[in-house]
Amino acid sequence: MDSLLSNAQRCVRKADSLVKYGLFDEALGQLDKAIALLNELKSVTSCYDSIQMLNVQIDSIDRKMRSVAIKRSESIK
Repeated sequence: MDSLLSNAQRCVRKADSLVKYGLFDEALGQLDKAIALLNELKSVTSCYDSIQMLNVQIDSIDRKMRSVAIKRSESIK
């Protein structure tokens, strides 16, 4: 159970780093892994607070990716 949570957290941190370098496909892959791990964790236990915290981080990374993509498209124009 702890390893599922720590692996999900690791995926989220890695995705956050990948976004900083504009590697969106790789970041999305890491987020997919994190979500799969969280879904597995939900079926095993009710670590609701930890799961919610990771979901908030995933949403934040998604917003960062969108923001970076918008800035890049504006700079190309």
